[in-house]
Amino acid sequence: MEIVDIAEMTKNRRHLHRYPELSLEEQYTAAFIKEKLVSYGLAVEEGIGGTYGLLGILKVNDGEAIGYRADMDGLPIVEMTTMDGTSENHGCMHACGHDGHMAMALALAKYSSENRHRIKYNLVFIFQPAEENHGGALRMIRSGFLEKHRVKYVFGVHVAPEIPEGYIGCTPGVMMSRIGMFNIEIHGTSSHSATPQKGNDALLAACHLVVMLQSIMTTVTNPLTGTMLSIGKIVSGTADNLVSAKALLAGTMRSVEQENYFALKHALEKTTQSVVNTFGCNAVVHFEDEYPEVNNDLSLYEVLEGCIGKQLIKLEPQLLSEDFSYYQERVPGLYIFVGIQNKEENCIYPLHSNQFVFRDEALTHGVDAMIRVFEKLDVM
Repeated sequence: MEIVDIAEMTKNRRHLHRYPELSLEEQYTAAFIKEKLVSYGLAVEEGIGGTYGLLGILKVNDGEAIGYRADMDGLPIVEMTTMDGTSENHGCMHACGHDGHMAMALALAKYSSENRHRIKYNLVFIFQPAEENHGGALRMIRSGFLEKHRVKYVFGVHVAPEIPEGYIGCTPGVMMSRIGMFNIEIHGTSSHSATPQKGNDALLAACHLVVMLQSIMTTVTNPLTGTMLSIGKIVSGTADNLVSAKALLAGTMRSVEQENYFALKHALEKTTQSVVNTFGCNAVVHFEDEYPEVNNDLSLYEVLEGCIGKQLIKLEPQLLSEDFSYYQERVPGLYIFVGIQNKEENCIYPLHSNQFVFRDEALTHGVDAMIRVFEKLDVM
């Protein structure tokens, strides 16, 4: 028996890939998903969290529910693949696999509806906008749907080009890092470059600060645990013969351990003030804590392991981040990676590449794994 309707899943994925939409602009995507869910016999709730988010509800009893999340948004990237069904929305591409995530969720919804006699929990399929930015998960969670539908567990899936096709990657406990974004404004005093002693060079202070910030990780955090600080942007200066009066640094911080994250955050603020003051400048640090860690529930991991056996690859914690972690702060959850690497088919490009591509057939392994988990949870 064919568990996954591959033809239908492929058709859905190619359609979604052809018409990507950016974060909080997923109007057409949501309309297509709604049409499919209704055709599969699910109830639909729209406008979740004041966005284009929607839920597909499969109610089989008056009990609790399992939640399954799929993200909807594309990226502002010009596609350079040759796959059938390339983006027709120029400058927007599903370069992070969200088309595949939605196609898997729709395949699960279709199978579950057709086999509802095998399902003991109600199912809530969560189609979430704005995973790439704008806090789509929190917007949906704050609508109260988890409580309304009595969601007991939540699952999420992401395609992974580092994992060979046919395998599933996961780990119990922390699997993905906490992330914070920061920018640092350095204020100095301008002067002519012929008389630099009359100014306070914000650019010079910024350059020294970049070096110092890269070095503090080894002095304030455990080097055996995953922690990263990266400066991604520096902007300064208005002319080639002036001492710069202002500089802006922007970057990110990540850690798989809360203790390291907050230690590094404190050290960043302290080091910044110390370095820039040395050059007669002052600084303002703007810090925004973003997503918490993706923290997989041990019991759910063990269910997955029991269901797929040698197909499972146990991963080390990674410095990627995901707003799926917000769901896990509310209810026990499990996030898994579905392998899509296929060197023979040139499916080798990383996430967010303009050449990112994978075979539709690779998605069947994720759908099959989740069906097995759902049916195993029936008897827990």
